Amino acid sequence: MKNFFIFPFLFLAGGILLSRYFYFNLDLWIPLFVLVISISFRGFTSFAVFLFGILLLGMSIHQKEKLPVFQQNPAYVSCIVTSIPYVSERFTFFRCDVEKSDIPFLESKEIDIYYRKEDRNVFIFSSADFFARVKSDGERITVYPYNNFFNVEN
Repeated sequence: MKNFFIFPFLFLAGGILLSRYFYFNLDLWIPLFVLVISISFRGFTSFAVFLFGILLLGMSIHQKEKLPVFQQNPAYVSCIVTSIPYVSERFTFFRCDVEKSDIPFLESKEIDIYYRKEDRNVFIFSSADFFARVKSDGERITVYPYNNFFNVEN
């Protein structure tokens, strides 16, 4: 193999990206164990198990920032919508990047918003200002805006 190190590099980068967008919390001994096991195989199987171990190594290297667990009621939030809103008859869901808030920790964070009404005025890259109940479980921040205190500018 002429370019042997290209595949492990791509799998390491892929593991880091997977860990960034999905919450994986792996101990370092798991990928090291898989890498040691790859020595016992021969040929293509050994290389495939080695690449899987490198992918797991990338997942274990990148640790997501642990958010504090909190709940604040009420809080002001001003944000830009970063996802296409999901609108049903009972609620509207979208992700938002916070620009301003009375909770300084929230600024420049991405939050999940569950609005209890059907609101078809929310579009991607819209600006939303509202008062809401803000809750964090340590992995993600969830916001529940109050019905009469929600303003959207397209």
